[in-house]
Amino acid sequence: KRMLGMIAASPAPDRMVVFANVDFSDIDVPGFGRRAAARLETDVAAGARGLKIFKNLGLSVKRANGARVPLDDAELDPLWAACARLKLPVLIHTGEPAPFFEPVDVTNERWLELQVHPQRRRPADTFPAFEALMAERDRLFTRHRDTMFIAAHMGFHANDLGRLGRMLDAMPNVYVETGAILAELGRQPRCAREFFTKYQDRVLFGKDSW
Repeated sequence: KRMLGMIAASPAPDRMVVFANVDFSDIDVPGFGRRAAARLETDVAAGARGLKIFKNLGLSVKRANGARVPLDDAELDPLWAACARLKLPVLIHTGEPAPFFEPVDVTNERWLELQVHPQRRRPADTFPAFEALMAERDRLFTRHRDTMFIAAHMGFHANDLGRLGRMLDAMPNVYVETGAILAELGRQPRCAREFFTKYQDRVLFGKDSW
């Protein structure tokens, strides 16, 4: 939930800043995007220095009629435009690793993880397909080229650095971060080194829960 104006400025702004969130509870009320942009301005006045979009957008945020809100929903355009105007980075977590959306069988490289943590599965009868989410995300990034986006977890393309590189080449407003992707990099050390060298100004250090 959004911090409702209670964000405090960081006591060490040269080392740590606070990001705001978005409250989607009134998504069905006309004018949501404009209200979300206005709320963000209030949060910035209270000390926020960026916007964090959690994975619920695209996966579980729905309207009252049950329709999923896509990442590139035009209703949200005023929010992204406000981020551009205020020069706020948007740290956006889109989807999950691709294997989470695939059948849990012997061809799924995360089979053991999904057996131990079945709540991480994203079955097709409940969630959109991985590639559908990526397409929504890419349309969002492309349509709002003046907004700086940070794609969390290397955009879930750390297992395909060629694809990620093409994405960064095509979208100069996009950055990535390294949270929870070390396993993908560890099996391709030479390619990963070349990627980090080439895109060293586009990759941020990131850390997940552990």
